[in-house]
Amino acid sequence: FLLRHAQSIANEQGFLAGRMPDINLSRKGIVQRKDLHKRLAGSKFDLLLTSPIERCLQTIEGFGEGQKLFIDSGFTEVDYGVWTGKKFSSLRRNPEWKKIINSGSKITFAKGESVKAVQKRTVQTLLSYENRKHKNILVATHADVVKFAIFHALGVSLDNLDRLHIDNASISVIDLHKGEFSVRAVNDRSSKIKEYLL
Repeated sequence: FLLRHAQSIANEQGFLAGRMPDINLSRKGIVQRKDLHKRLAGSKFDLLLTSPIERCLQTIEGFGEGQKLFIDSGFTEVDYGVWTGKKFSSLRRNPEWKKIINSGSKITFAKGESVKAVQKRTVQTLLSYENRKHKNILVATHADVVKFAIFHALGVSLDNLDRLHIDNASISVIDLHKGEFSVRAVNDRSSKIKEYLL
């Protein structure tokens, strides 16, 4: 169960936070977190995982009635390098940014990660949990990380990243069996997501 964090102040203000420190949830994000906890009330996850980034930690904190939360840096945000902290309104006018959006599979962010490297670490991290006893795993992470997992599961190219939208506080569900991924739900913000629990 891949959970994108609730709205952050960066989402609210329209800039690319990446791995910047102290990017907390916005007021709307706090409301979204409360709604998320209501949507998942009564759900039993075998394992709770999160990116080390504050907005993910804040989204999942208090969930699971004191259940222990584990941080896994494999689910951390993309290192956007020189683009970190830039306003999206400015990025959209930049020809280099347009290349990134339309040719994602070939892109390495200047002084940051390559898109392929992020997908590789995402997939490897997911695979590392396959042979454990946990069936239902909730992971608080980031929009692009969720996208890369879904694209891998579907065998879709990393080009045209903007064709898939992942909302704040939404959950996407991916099954993993014998090294093979399949997608069960994408960008779900309803309480029906509990129906996918094994």
